[in-house]
Amino acid sequence: MRKLFAALMIFCMIFALVGCGLKEVGMSEEESYRAFRADLEKTSALALNARVEKMFDGSRMLMADVKNNTSTNEDITDIVISFATWNTNGKFVIIKSNELPDNKYELFEVTMDGIVVKGGETWSATLGLPLDEKCDDIKYVEAIVCTCKIGGKEYKNPMYDAWQETYIGRGTSLKSWMMDDVKPPETDPEPILTREERFPEFKANIDAQPLQTMNKRVEKSETLPYLLTDLKNNGDKIVKKISVAFVAWDAEGNPILLKGENDTGNGIYVRVVNYSEVLEPGQTWLASNGIDITGFAITNENIHTVEAVVAAYETADGQTMSNQFYSEWVEMYGGNKYETWMAPSES
Repeated sequence: MRKLFAALMIFCMIFALVGCGLKEVGMSEEESYRAFRADLEKTSALALNARVEKMFDGSRMLMADVKNNTSTNEDITDIVISFATWNTNGKFVIIKSNELPDNKYELFEVTMDGIVVKGGETWSATLGLPLDEKCDDIKYVEAIVCTCKIGGKEYKNPMYDAWQETYIGRGTSLKSWMMDDVKPPETDPEPILTREERFPEFKANIDAQPLQTMNKRVEKSETLPYLLTDLKNNGDKIVKKISVAFVAWDAEGNPILLKGENDTGNGIYVRVVNYSEVLEPGQTWLASNGIDITGFAITNENIHTVEAVVAAYETADGQTMSNQFYSEWVEMYGGNKYETWMAPSES
């Protein structure tokens, strides 16, 4: 009976040590935390500079950069980042996004679609999770890449459980010695610029994309008008499965709700059209040769001006590439009146 009791005592002691998460025998809680941080920085996909950033339109976005820390220099894709946030006093802030304003959980996992981080490189975030306007008391932010693909293979961060235990499982407050690692977001955001003030830099970024739209227009077939754009591959990869977004205005510069021939509603301001064309590097593809038209058939008859951009495409080796400036393109053009400074870009 004594042997059984002793065995149970040993088991309970081991269980208690394991239940402490990261804490090891002979180490203080802070020392254990420092060891955890050192191990975290060795993981293959590393989230850096977690922060709240004020965007060009005044909204606030939760974001983090991603470093490819692999020893094999394989691409990192399909990235999912988990965030945790605290207020000035180190108390948990429940993250509420525009899409999920009623979220009740301490962690929020965000999928970063279309992001590819090459070996040895760091992706500097330009997008993330749009925060609900009521979620305005975030001071500290921590993030981790919880899952991703490395070289096309599924990867689960081996430190994710320990990360949750460290930041979530130990109570609702940050320790004072944790705050240096969980850096505050920017306190002095750049001044908010008008759309017209932002347009030159925005246009330069759009024009620098490897896959360009050209000769944006509307053409009338025997039955219906078609939204058209030619495409040019200025990059060094074969591309296919191209997604192109269109917007249009009437002669007075009013935005037009684009309605397809099979649509039942009133239409939408930004219409995305998928193309199955394959473009070699340097190749230009024409949407119309005078006989065949490849575009989107619409019922609108009063279109005067058309703008288009490549939103995403797939390369011949299967990588999906997203235009990092597409969301700004939608904000700049979608549903807005056409202004003289918005002259469509032509190559």
